[in-house]
Amino acid sequence: MSESSGDYDYNPLYLAGSVPNIDVFFPINDPLVGSLYPSPITLKGVTFKKRIFVALMCMYSSNKEYTADWHLVHLGTMAVRRVGAICMEATAVVAEGRIGPEDASLWADSQIPPLQRVVRFGHSQGIKVGVQLAHAGREASIFSP
Repeated sequence: MSESSGDYDYNPLYLAGSVPNIDVFFPINDPLVGSLYPSPITLKGVTFKKRIFVALMCMYSSNKEYTADWHLVHLGTMAVRRVGAICMEATAVVAEGRIGPEDASLWADSQIPPLQRVVRFGHSQGIKVGVQLAHAGREASIFSP
């Protein structure tokens, strides 16, 4: 029997707890919703909660060489669905080695905080986050693909 509390019935199964050890509120689904289709896997000492990995996608959506809110939404959407891991798109290590001007970039310390924001959100959802470091070599361009 549920208790009445205002305009809704109180049922502890409908209350989302918060992810622990995070300074902002991110709801956690406990117990997980849906089937238990993938089981955990451990590879070289790293345990992934699920066997579903999201491969990198070159989306050319950075804002003047910085990881943008777009990345947080795009990759965050997959993170909340509890995949095992996601990989950031090809991330340039020098300006001259970019595939195009909208590539994610990681050659300056100032580019770390925006990327770190995406990684922290992924970790708050219990997934692993990777990044592909990239250099386009002679194919590098200052023009959008």
